[in-house]
Amino acid sequence: METSAKQGRFQGCFNNLRHCSCYSSPQTKSAFGKKEQQGQNINVGAGVEPPPVERVLASDRIHNLEIQVRSLQDEVARIEEMSLKNSSDLQKTASYSKTVADDTVILATAVKSLTAVVNDLAHSVKQLSRGGRQLQSLLDINSPEAQGAVMSARSLNPRWSPAGACNRLPEGWAEFITLHCACLSALQEGNRADAYDKAVSALQPFLRVFREDESAWVIFPMHNVVHNLRAIAEAADAEARAAGRRADKLADCGDQLRKCFSVSLQAPGNKGKKAAALDIVNVSIKIYFKLNTLRLCKNLIRTVESKQFPPFESFPISQRVTYKFYMGRLAVFDDSYEEAEASLSYALRHCHRTADRNKARILKYLVPVALLLGRLPSSALRQQYPEVLAPYDPLILAIKTGDVGLFNQTMATQQTSFIKDGTYLLLEKLQLAVQRRLLRKVWAIHAQIDPAKAAQIPLSWFQYALCTLGGDESRAMDMDEVECVAANLIFRKYVKGYISHKNKVMVVAKNDPFPSLAMVALNDAS
Repeated sequence: METSAKQGRFQGCFNNLRHCSCYSSPQTKSAFGKKEQQGQNINVGAGVEPPPVERVLASDRIHNLEIQVRSLQDEVARIEEMSLKNSSDLQKTASYSKTVADDTVILATAVKSLTAVVNDLAHSVKQLSRGGRQLQSLLDINSPEAQGAVMSARSLNPRWSPAGACNRLPEGWAEFITLHCACLSALQEGNRADAYDKAVSALQPFLRVFREDESAWVIFPMHNVVHNLRAIAEAADAEARAAGRRADKLADCGDQLRKCFSVSLQAPGNKGKKAAALDIVNVSIKIYFKLNTLRLCKNLIRTVESKQFPPFESFPISQRVTYKFYMGRLAVFDDSYEEAEASLSYALRHCHRTADRNKARILKYLVPVALLLGRLPSSALRQQYPEVLAPYDPLILAIKTGDVGLFNQTMATQQTSFIKDGTYLLLEKLQLAVQRRLLRKVWAIHAQIDPAKAAQIPLSWFQYALCTLGGDESRAMDMDEVECVAANLIFRKYVKGYISHKNKVMVVAKNDPFPSLAMVALNDAS
């Protein structure tokens, strides 16, 4: 409308300019009228000039009107330019509106996804008849649904808080789920220490809910809470070590798990909640192995073996296998090899048929223990797990033949691998079994050559055998070293006999001088 008004003013001024001339003044019209009255024909445009004053006034008026016209023309041009700019702005506004609309759709999708996850959480909390397994899945820190929902919400709103989305959950659960989502958010940001702190904060309201709930379904989310806490603690410690800071989250995690263990044993409201205890024990022992604080395992083991603990066979088979695996490893550290073999054999027998990786871990400890007890792996077992048992083949051959050099060479070449598996010190004890086998061969040969003195083995013969088959380390063994080896075999009960230092002979028993390896003393306390 502003443009139309401007154009109207311009047209009016133009009309004024067109009708404005020297003969339009009253004085001119009067002069012309007089001449017409006198009967003279006057040509308006021919040689008649207006008076000087009128001419000047008309010229000024024309000049002013021309200025107004130019001003109006400039105004029209400016208006047209503004119109073009407004048109461009409208296009940009339309494009921006489309972008906003697209972002709104994305945001709505993210909110819908997050809402769906929260709804699933709320549904899982309320539908106790489902056993809590859906909630257990959603509480996993690696859950794709929960991770995706939190990531979408964070990407669209960096200051997003899960509190608003969780306010529909039952009391106690809202605080726990809010802190759990905050923990996921911290993990996505790469701040593992903060994520661990959030996980510890989330543990307190969860334990409160665990106490107050009278149903046993809460044992399922308890499993996830415990495993999440350990995994985040290990990640936080790795992050701290990389940054040169103190790594103490895993040790704190052990303290937090003791709270979980205590609450599960109390099982307020429902004794069925004790079913969460063995899994907590397994995770705690795993932490103690990682921290090399195995002394802390004893209290847990005593509790598991007590009468107040549920029957061992009442727990899931997977938890029983894990517990027996760790019991076998602990027995190895205590030099209780019979007990270690029993626990590890139980774990191997009951391990899931498709869990080849777990079976391989069990065999890495079971095979060395069985070798120490004089039991070689069966051919069926060696065919079933050839890659796992391949490193032990040279050791088994050395035990069978008494080849001390082969044993020493294998231990040297496989040292890094055995140390990594935690079996190097265990396998090193097999050296006595190899030396005993070599001594038994010397005894058999001497008995054939001199049957009358079969029980009196010259130490020089044993020295020659050690230097010949002992490899580079044994080539220069003197008699004192040979006597030391023989004395150690007698002390460990690998051989029944004694040493005559004066005569340089080993006198062995006439009956069963080389008892079964199951009878030997594999530790100093025996």
